[in-house]
Amino acid sequence: MQHHGSGNWLVAISPYFFPTLSGAVMLIMLALDGDALRTAELILGVTVAYHVASTYSETNRHQTDLQLVGFRFSWAFLPAANIASFGMIFGMARNGTTGLGSFYTRLWTESGEFWTGVQGVIR
Repeated sequence: MQHHGSGNWLVAISPYFFPTLSGAVMLIMLALDGDALRTAELILGVTVAYHVASTYSETNRHQTDLQLVGFRFSWAFLPAANIASFGMIFGMARNGTTGLGSFYTRLWTESGEFWTGVQGVIR
């Protein structure tokens, strides 16, 4: 595959933090219940395991995506992006959309409190 143009940094490194297959399974889970939902949860676990294994094996200094955005930025951005992505998955797996919403509400609140504390230290 080729792409002409300057590219987009977020698209370039999204495979390192966003599990595309898991996202598709979570969308399907919204329409399921009962045994079908339990089966989808199992499939979600398999897609998460695939994402972790493939990301681990493919992440190295020779990856042009990581070279494009820079290794320092990647090391700074990817851990937080992975926490957000996996929190989304675990929240959805545990309590459906309620768990998903709870995770992001808490992430937003605690991030705000963290930055307020950082600003207090800086002042």
